[in-house]
Parts: sequence; structure tokens; C-alpha cells
Amino acid sequence: MGDVIRLSKRENISDGNNERRFILLGDPALSIAFPRLNILTDSVTTYGELTDTLKALANVQIYGSIHELSGEKATSFNGTVYMEVFDKPENITTLESNGGLNATFSLQKSVLYKGKAQVVNGNFSFNFIVPKDIAYQYGNEN
Repeated sequence: MGDVIRLSKRENISDGNNERRFILLGDPALSIAFPRLNILTDSVTTYGELTDTLKALANVQIYGSIHELSGEKATSFNGTVYMEVFDKPENITTLESNGGLNATFSLQKSVLYKGKAQVVNGNFSFNFIVPKDIAYQYGNEN
């Protein structure tokens, strides 16, 4: 990461004043921590039926598994998985402060559930009740 910052500051000189107004915080010699395993969601059910839409106050059961980076299931993995389930993304628009421009971006900021579950032989499951204050419009985004 240190080399990327150094090269971008040195080689991306433009007519503007902002080309060098960023900095990398931390030790640039450290390598990026990449995950050694993948977590996959196998199925989502409400009241025992497969679903792709969560409704308010529904009892949701989520089943998942842990996989090696090669794709095969990590059947020898036992431990704890920490999960967060978010509501669908919201479109957020920035303010035009200090002469800047509006920028609209999508952000998933509403947490529906946060917890942990035990992983046994690479499999886990957890359930939660969907809160009432969710985005009620159907679709992937607002």
C-alpha cells in the first residue's frame, strides 16, 4: 500500500490542488489481511419456507457454511461466526458544502440483526425476528 500511495502522489500531478491531499494512516510496510476462508449463505427461510424477501416481524432462519478459498467446504472448521444482517441499501446524497458538488451513493446502514452463532463441521444457522422499522418498498434499492 505504501508504494501505491507514493507512486500516485508522484505520478498523478494535475492542474488542481488536490492531487497530494491524502495520506495513508498506519504502517505502509504491513501487508493487507486477506481472509483465509469464505462464508456462504446456503438458504434463508421464514416459517420453514424458502424466501428472498423479509417481512416485518417474520421469524427468519438463515443457514450457512464455511468454505476454503478453493471452494470446497471446510468440514473440519469449528468455531464462532459473527454476522450482521442489513436492510436494503438507501440512496444518500451529499450536501453542496464548500462549493462541492452533490454526490449520490448507495449505503446499507440499517442493521436488522447482529449476533453470533456456533459453527460445527463447517455449518451454522441462526434465527431472528425482523424488526418493524424496515424499508417496506419491494426491490433491491430505494
